[in-house]
Amino acid sequence: MRKVDGPMKVVIEAQASPCPLLEQVTGTRWIAVKFFKHLPADWECVHREPLRFCEAVCQARKGHIDLLPETIRCEGAKRAFRWAKGKEEGLVLHLSEKTGVNAARARELVEQVPVLADSYAGIRVGDCTGPDVLVTYVRPEAAMRLVRLWETATGHSLHADISSIMAVCGNAVVKAHVSQSISISFGCPDSRQHGGIQPEEMVIAVPATVLKCFDGIENGGLVPPSK
Repeated sequence: MRKVDGPMKVVIEAQASPCPLLEQVTGTRWIAVKFFKHLPADWECVHREPLRFCEAVCQARKGHIDLLPETIRCEGAKRAFRWAKGKEEGLVLHLSEKTGVNAARARELVEQVPVLADSYAGIRVGDCTGPDVLVTYVRPEAAMRLVRLWETATGHSLHADISSIMAVCGNAVVKAHVSQSISISFGCPDSRQHGGIQPEEMVIAVPATVLKCFDGIENGGLVPPSK
């Protein structure tokens, strides 16, 4: 966390835990993601070298990272954020060559990855006020506890589509934002290599709007409240 003097320091420290209940349930640090249609006054794109979105999620534990189209090096993430319009064929070719899947099948897989409905000027990953999505890496047992929380709050099972491409950007964060539901991903080769996902971990993203469903649930719905 960067040192900031004055009242702003209190604000940043308060945002270190965007949702204490989620952290209680999963036992992990949740990373906030916020999409900006217009760049805020405190915007500071400190990363001059391009990096993958999953790398930004991993590094944001040390302080927020501001991203622009030119600071994202992954074409899959650019597509998911509507920053690579008209470049789908290059992404399809890359996926086909990398996985051995034929081009037609690769195109189908790419087209299934969610894309933001609106265009945004920038993305902040890490400490911020009013995040759109929260994302973390968890072990399966922690994921089970989060699903139990969802079931307790909604009375419904969680339905999830799983993909092995664009796993943190498109099939976790963007999918959660577009669907306004919890999204689950097992990661992809790039995010596991560069994004800090451990072999025993999976990715979960939660849209901020869902947090209202959890209000008033003690202990994440896992332990009956004491009388």
